[in-house]
Amino acid sequence: MEKIIKSKALVLSILMFVVSSSIFALEPIKYLDENGEEQTVTDYKILTGEEASLTRGWYVVQGQIKFNTPNWSVISVLGNVNLVLMDDCECIVNGSGGFDGIDFGSKMKIYSQSHGEHEGKMTFRVVDLFCFHMWEMGIYGGSYYLDGCKDQCAGFAANEVILKNCKVEIDAYDGFWGNYFTIDGVDLSMKVRKVGMSGGKLTIKNSDRMTKMELSCSYNKLTEPVELSDGTKIIIAGETYTGSIPVDVINGVTYAGTPSEKNNTVKVEDISDDVSPKNSGWYTLNGIRLDGKPTSAGIYIHDGRKVIVK
Repeated sequence: MEKIIKSKALVLSILMFVVSSSIFALEPIKYLDENGEEQTVTDYKILTGEEASLTRGWYVVQGQIKFNTPNWSVISVLGNVNLVLMDDCECIVNGSGGFDGIDFGSKMKIYSQSHGEHEGKMTFRVVDLFCFHMWEMGIYGGSYYLDGCKDQCAGFAANEVILKNCKVEIDAYDGFWGNYFTIDGVDLSMKVRKVGMSGGKLTIKNSDRMTKMELSCSYNKLTEPVELSDGTKIIIAGETYTGSIPVDVINGVTYAGTPSEKNNTVKVEDISDDVSPKNSGWYTLNGIRLDGKPTSAGIYIHDGRKVIVK
């Protein structure tokens, strides 16, 4: 009898564990990955805004949350952290510092559930230090407003920054600090009082949602020419660039006085219309129009299609 009772108790314990596990199981969260493909995460934590640090793993923002960082404090990021912005959510950061990768090699990636009207957003207000300070930073959706940041505040400080399929508006002292920047299909507006972009390689693509890119700053400090990919052209002070922008040109983008008085505007346009079937010209893969049919072997664009010339 005693064995039967113990056996029943064991079965009951297992059933209670299964039931409790099913009750408290997290709902799967869908998000769009780096390539815009829908994925699902099931092991995550929902942020409340009370966290002082984020440790490797997945986090989700739903509804509206607010971080308040007191003087000279930050939201520490330890290891590889992934964050999903649910539709119609907002993450607000007020105070001294934003997200800071404490560990060497820390990485932070942020995803959204959709692109467009309902995508989640992050807002930084009156930040003293920086909004993002990481070894690697990747943003693949959502809207980001770095607004009202104080003197000495930088928007992005990272060895590598990738912005893709998102909207970013920066009003800060400095814009970007790092070695490698990729801006891919981003609506970007930057009005900074000092350095716009400081570091090494900048690549600009227009593979998806980019409709504008407007930059104003005192100066840039890039060490390499800007690479233009995916048939993107840049207009700077009336001059059009395709393929690349020389260092002295991009570093010379300035404004006089306040951002509203800027005298040079950087604008981005997709040149896909220039290589559509209605135009019979020959173009390089970088969108540079040729005088006629090329004589050198390679891949070119003609009548809106890729053509191999042998």
